[in-house]
Amino acid sequence: MHHIEVDVLDDYISTFIVSLQKSNCTEYEPTSIRGILGSLDRKLKRHRFSYSIMAGSGPQFSLTRQTYNAKKKSLKKQVIHNAINVQTKNCGYPHSNFQDFFQ
Repeated sequence: MHHIEVDVLDDYISTFIVSLQKSNCTEYEPTSIRGILGSLDRKLKRHRFSYSIMAGSGPQFSLTRQTYNAKKKSLKKQVIHNAINVQTKNCGYPHSNFQDFFQ
């Protein structure tokens, strides 16, 4: 197995989280991102890596945890903002033109 410093791996993973998108250019759900990080954690644990990405509270992987939490917060705000815009724009109806509903 290759050796990589924790700080370097932390930078790589946090950059990965920021740039992570689906193939259709939409964002992953926070739970999906957390699942990916959990998979990475398990892989590192199998190779006897000394630190946990998400379970740790020390300085190791702190950038990754901060980046994940910031992205999760941003995605939740985006979902709330989009829901408010749809309700305001369409007055709560799923169709922007009421007549389109009957066609």
